[in-house]
Amino acid sequence: MTSPMDWKNAIRSSGAAACGVVSRGALLPWMREDARLRLEADVPDWQSVLVAAYPYYVRADAPSPALSRYAWGTDYHAVLTQAMMPVAEQFRAAGHHAEIFADVSPIPERIAAALAGLGVLGKNGLLLLPDYGSYCFIGCIVTTAVLPANDAPIRSCEACGACIRACPTGALSADGYDVNRCLSHISQKKGELSMAEAALLRENRCLWGCDVCQSACPHNEHSRETAIPAFREQLVKTLTADDLAHHTNRSFREAYGDRAFAWRGPAVLRRNLAILSEPQIEDKGE
Repeated sequence: MTSPMDWKNAIRSSGAAACGVVSRGALLPWMREDARLRLEADVPDWQSVLVAAYPYYVRADAPSPALSRYAWGTDYHAVLTQAMMPVAEQFRAAGHHAEIFADVSPIPERIAAALAGLGVLGKNGLLLLPDYGSYCFIGCIVTTAVLPANDAPIRSCEACGACIRACPTGALSADGYDVNRCLSHISQKKGELSMAEAALLRENRCLWGCDVCQSACPHNEHSRETAIPAFREQLVKTLTADDLAHHTNRSFREAYGDRAFAWRGPAVLRRNLAILSEPQIEDKGE
């Protein structure tokens, strides 16, 4: 690469809405020790993290029950890896080590994105980008190349509290985020759910994931739609019992293996559909 602009242009042409760089020195204080060790093992002597945000929003109503919007299109892990691969190959061709990470990563991606100057952090823990709000996936290339870094101060949203008020489980509060109370987390847990957890799924018509805090966020009110075909075409917004009937784990992977909701297999989805089909019991008091 002849100039820092080469990789920026390549990342943007791959569909990214924004990109930037955070240096090793700026990111390390935000990483746990185990994550530092893992990243050092994956990319020894890494110096820079290139961070890119890929939008996925499409202007369409969610059905009931719904899969979370992030899971409607093709699995973002594969899409982002493919999109960023040419840039990683450019670094490698120039003699640098470079590895792509998308979600399954030792990198605190939202912190890295904020440090790279891509956006601000919302009270729901999500990165908020101008024009696209929180409807973006984050991908990273970790490299031994020393790149001009943004190393921006981390900025937070205006804390209007809309996401906290909207959260149906109290997972969001002024003190932070409790993953164990998050409806998205509950919907993806294996095994039997408690009566209270099952009731939350029914009340919110939640099949997989949860978009309540994103829907409530004013930054998302006028989000731009994605131009990435993988996130616009052949969308799967919901599933029925018939869609999952007779599937073995293998045939389920063959049918839906290119979707982000497939990683748990069919059992969790079948359980959730069964819960959603149960009548909702009203508490009429004494």
